[in-house]
Amino acid sequence: ARPSRKLRVLIVEDEHYVMRALTRGLSDMAEVVGCTTRREAEAILDADRAFDVVLCDLGLEDGSGLDLFDGLGGPTEHLRARFILMSGDDLSGARVDVTLLSKPFDLQRARAAIEQVMASVGDPFETR
Repeated sequence: ARPSRKLRVLIVEDEHYVMRALTRGLSDMAEVVGCTTRREAEAILDADRAFDVVLCDLGLEDGSGLDLFDGLGGPTEHLRARFILMSGDDLSGARVDVTLLSKPFDLQRARAAIEQVMASVGDPFETR
């Protein structure tokens, strides 16, 4: 069942064409907030934790998407189960605690990964 509201998705991606394609392609199902660095993502999450899904590239200008994932705790702990790591590298067997989306991917695979994460966590995150 589709949620009655749009999902909120944070995309952390420094390749602008990937960011544009994801933002445009997900606009019917999600409100997308985008940023290009780990530092920006941390600042956004410090101010606003109410994201249903975080889509994050592995290789960022200022570090690794895994560093962002590993830094989630306390008030952002719930986002660990809602984190999708995008990478062109072969990560098979590398991490089992994070959902992986191998690049290149089409929009259908991105949407399927988001729906899979949402199905695994149950109801969309509600702000309190």
